[in-house]
Amino acid sequence: MGKLYEFGLRKGIEALDEKTKPFENWLRQQVDHPTCNYFYPALVASFLPMTGYSNEESINECILKGLETVYLFAKKADFSEIYVPQDSYQGFPKAFS
Repeated sequence: MGKLYEFGLRKGIEALDEKTKPFENWLRQQVDHPTCNYFYPALVASFLPMTGYSNEESINECILKGLETVYLFAKKADFSEIYVPQDSYQGFPKAFS
């Protein structure tokens, strides 16, 4: 989708609309599923709004759920959850610490 966006393709082109419909349907199933892991839906939904599909309900819901997740993390801002103390991995390559 990113490359199609760069080529100037946008919502309203019949062939593009037809090809994106299965992704919209898949996103709807994912958003409605109670145990959905939002990584893949967020990945798919992140490219669709660039080409004009942000008003589709399933895409919009997925993006809003992602923003809610990021907001909760940013509001709490507990960086100990994402960073591992350097001294906890002995022999870890210095370039990756």
